Amino acid sequence: MPVCQHCGSEDVIRRGYSKSGRLKIQCKGNCGLYSLVDDEDAPKPTHKYRSARILLLDIETSLMKFYGFSPKTEYIPHELMIEDWSVLCYGAKWLFEPEIMGETVTPKEALARDDSRVLEGIWKLVDEASIIITQNGINFDLKKLRSRWLMAGLNPPSHFMNVDTLKVSREVFGWSYNRLDALGRKFGIGQKSDMEIEDWIKCSEGSQEHITKMFEYCKRDVAPLLEDVYLRMLPWIPNHPNLGLFIDHDADVCPKCESQDLKWGGLYPTPQGLWEGWRCNVCGSIGRGKGKEHKIKGVNVI
Repeated sequence: MPVCQHCGSEDVIRRGYSKSGRLKIQCKGNCGLYSLVDDEDAPKPTHKYRSARILLLDIETSLMKFYGFSPKTEYIPHELMIEDWSVLCYGAKWLFEPEIMGETVTPKEALARDDSRVLEGIWKLVDEASIIITQNGINFDLKKLRSRWLMAGLNPPSHFMNVDTLKVSREVFGWSYNRLDALGRKFGIGQKSDMEIEDWIKCSEGSQEHITKMFEYCKRDVAPLLEDVYLRMLPWIPNHPNLGLFIDHDADVCPKCESQDLKWGGLYPTPQGLWEGWRCNVCGSIGRGKGKEHKIKGVNVI
C-alpha cells in the first residue's frame, strides 16, 4: 500500500503515472501533497505507454519605460517609448514531478533587455510539451513568448494544447476574484510571495538580489499555486485535452487523469441522445460512453 512521502499517511489516492513511469499519489489525510512512489501492485507501463507531457509555466517580464506629459495619460504613443518590456525569468514544472525548472537574465542582460538566452530555454520546454497549464497564459504568457520568440528569430515550437486556469475560473465559477493569489487562498494552498513595484524597478536596473527574488516569486506561482489550483479545478474543466489520446491501450480511461477506475451507471443526456454515464473514482470527473453499447436512446434531428 503506497503512503504519502511527506507525512506518512496511508490515506492516499492514485493520480496515474509520471513521465518516468512512477505512480503518482495524492495525500488525502494530513497534508494534501503529491508524491511519486514505486508500487509493486500497480500495473507497470509498457514501452508503448505515452503519457501526455503536461508543463506548468509562468513568466515574469520587465517594466516598460516611457516619456509622458501627464501622470494621467491613458494612451502613450510608441514614439514616446524609451524601452520595451522583455522577459526577466520563467518558472516551469512537469506535472507531478518534484523539480521546478527555470532561468533568469543576468544583471547585464537585464540592463540590456537581452532575454535571448532565457527565451531559448523556455522554447525547448514548450517544444517538448503536449499540454501547457497557465494562469492567464492566453492573454499574457503565451502571447508575450510568441512575440519575443519571433523577435529572437526562433521558429514556432511544436503544437501544444493550453489549459488556462484564469479562463476556467471566469467561465465556470463565480468567484469574486480570479487571480492566482486569491484562488490559492480560497483553496487553502497558500498565497503568492510579496512583491512590490520597487522590485520590478530594481530588476530593470540590474539588481541581482531583486532578480533572484523575482525568480523565487515566479517559481512559487508555478508550484504549489498553479499546480494545485489546476488539480483542484481539473474535474470541472470543460473541453480539457483528452489524456487518453496519449496512451496506447484499449481500456476505458478518464480523459482528465488517465485512471481506469470508472464507476459506470446513471444517465448522461445530450441534445441528440441518452447515454450511459460514468464518474472517475480518482479525480471525480464525469463523462459518458461513446460506443454503441453505451447509447441508451437516440433521436433523429430534422
